[in-house]
Amino acid sequence: MNHYEGDNIGSLLSAEIAHHTDFDNFNPAVFKAGKSWIKIPFKEESGSFKGGNEDSDNGQIYSYDGEFFIHRIREEVRTELHPFLGQHGVLRLTDLNGEVYIIGAPGMSVTLTVSAGTAEKYAGENGSLFSFAISQPFEYLKA
Repeated sequence: MNHYEGDNIGSLLSAEIAHHTDFDNFNPAVFKAGKSWIKIPFKEESGSFKGGNEDSDNGQIYSYDGEFFIHRIREEVRTELHPFLGQHGVLRLTDLNGEVYIIGAPGMSVTLTVSAGTAEKYAGENGSLFSFAISQPFEYLKA
């Protein structure tokens, strides 16, 4: 391994979600007819993704988490993303370096939570902060 000297940009470029039952096959991800990834329109530089792994009595456990912020509390956000709250989704994340990560799987969903608010000051941001997390027995999939 050599020292990397290329671009190394933080944050996420895109986040997409699908229901864990939307897949016919999963490695590679193949959707059932009429199903596909739903693009999440989050605020620039508000997306984050991190991961790690640890050994357990049952082998390696890979843990991933992150968050993204969506401007303005609105019905469109509730309609599109609230069905994924809890443990229902699989996420495909692309970072600003072009790396793509799929976390979660059919039967092993990412936990998605939301905290929405109006902020206190005029300059504050009204919107929804979505957080996601999962611990799974396999490393993220590359798309």
